Amino acid sequence: MIKNILTEQIDYLNQQLREKDVFNIEEVLFAIIETNGTLTVLKKPQFRNVNKQDLMIPITPEFNLPIEQIMDGEVM
Repeated sequence: MIKNILTEQIDYLNQQLREKDVFNIEEVLFAIIETNGTLTVLKKPQFRNVNKQDLMIPITPEFNLPIEQIMDGEVM
């Protein structure tokens, strides 16, 4: 009985990890079940996605704010 419950919980955890693109538990540094039931995962640094800062690519700040192109059903 207890073994079946643990197996179901592990299966559910593995399913939640797969939804976070984690297919190997060894990639996980922390996994937290939030109060609303969702799973938050922090991968180990070597398994995280690469970003511009990691590659030392200059980042240009964005100064333009989005503007509405359609207002009251009319194209501006």
